[in-house]
Amino acid sequence: MRKLLFIFIAMLIAGCALPSDSNGAVKNELTLRYGESKSLPGEDLRVTFEKVLEDSRCPLGVTCVWEGNAKIRLALRESDIIRVNELNSNRTIDPDSLLFAGYTMRIKSLNPYPVDSVMVDSLNYEVTLTFKK
Repeated sequence: MRKLLFIFIAMLIAGCALPSDSNGAVKNELTLRYGESKSLPGEDLRVTFEKVLEDSRCPLGVTCVWEGNAKIRLALRESDIIRVNELNSNRTIDPDSLLFAGYTMRIKSLNPYPVDSVMVDSLNYEVTLTFKK
């Protein structure tokens, strides 16, 4: 009986290890430094963080009338298909998501977050993207 209880608990823990959203869809994340390329684990999908095109997000320590936006450019590759796309962090500005190779991609975070009166060197940016199949 103890062995069955142990197996049951182990299965519960293993099931909780897969990140998913409220609909149960499995999500993956990639974090890329400026200029870096990575493949989504287990997939033939490669993503390159090419450039920050805009970063008008409301800086820390400032009161703004709107939250602003960060726009990035990504190069996406699956097999012989290559596509370059722009993606916005602000959910009210299109495109805020991309569909490629059966995955919907979104910006989860772009760091560093702006601080009032502090310029960010583009080489210091790091983006975390979510991928949902």
